[in-house]
Amino acid sequence: MNHSFVHQDQIHSFSMGLKDGRLMAVIGETSYGIDFHEVTENRVSLIIEGQSFQIYTVRADEAIFVWVDGECYIFSIPGDDDAFSGGGERGAESELIIQAPMPGSLLKINVKQGDRIEEGQCLAIVEAMKMETELFSSVNGSVKKVHAKPGKQVDAGEIIIELERESVKKG
Repeated sequence: MNHSFVHQDQIHSFSMGLKDGRLMAVIGETSYGIDFHEVTENRVSLIIEGQSFQIYTVRADEAIFVWVDGECYIFSIPGDDDAFSGGGERGAESELIIQAPMPGSLLKINVKQGDRIEEGQCLAIVEAMKMETELFSSVNGSVKKVHAKPGKQVDAGEIIIELERESVKKG
């Protein structure tokens, strides 16, 4: 069975199937034997070529969030709405909105309305499935409005913070 997914604006393809009663994944020219055990609806245990991984997944709208070894990866499915492509007007507008990437608990907000912020600055931290995800600014500017409070539950896509882009002075 052939699959594709989008990660960081690149389409990746792989195939999966059974071979001699074992799940096999082929990525590029390399085959991987996989032992798979579903622990819960959103958690699986994988052993890939002898190495064990605990994988957590959440699907929200057009995105699939996958946590592996403390790292969060966001995937979209080709043909789905390109909200995660970061391109065009929608991408420029979306960088001014800091949203919860998944359902979880809002642990911390590091800024308040009116604060000056810089690109790469950690603005908030969301916890889901015992993993913390830091939310960073992708622009220089200021905090227009804080919509959520630490300690509260947030839904995937819920607006946490609105930003204003730093105006460029002409001269």
